[in-house]
Amino acid sequence: LFDQAHQPGHRYSLGKETTIMGRAALPISFEPVEPIEQDVNDWFGTLWVDLGTSQPLRVEAMKLVEREKEQAFQAALASTAPIKGAAREGWIFARVATEFTHEVNAMRFPGKITVTGTHGKIRIRKGKRVPDERPLFTVTQLYSDYRFFGVKAEEALRKPGRENRD
Repeated sequence: LFDQAHQPGHRYSLGKETTIMGRAALPISFEPVEPIEQDVNDWFGTLWVDLGTSQPLRVEAMKLVEREKEQAFQAALASTAPIKGAAREGWIFARVATEFTHEVNAMRFPGKITVTGTHGKIRIRKGKRVPDERPLFTVTQLYSDYRFFGVKAEEALRKPGRENRD
């Protein structure tokens, strides 16, 4: 998503400084721009970058098809039209969250990836539409035993304000 070759396929916007995982972070929202190509630029979400190291801390994202389902749910919730068809059955959509908890050699690596499936339905309470979102599934992948081999990267990371020393 953030590789220089893929950047023209996305629109990015900066948010306000916040704290993620106990670190000062800057949120960067991203969304695809036309033409959207499946598995190339079909993700929407937010990346939080560590202000001190410029390394990723967390990413929350949805594929285009999942986002469209969630938006249909939100639109039906805001609508005043009768509830019928898909609105009666609800919508199923999934979100992905990745936390970069392992820091080695001035780089952060994923320590936890969580995929959450949600079933969104509309309920009527006191004459008003209210969301009823229930988790369908949660898949959590934990990574902890990173192993590094004696291979040099083509480009070395530098700490801000310091020269790279081999």
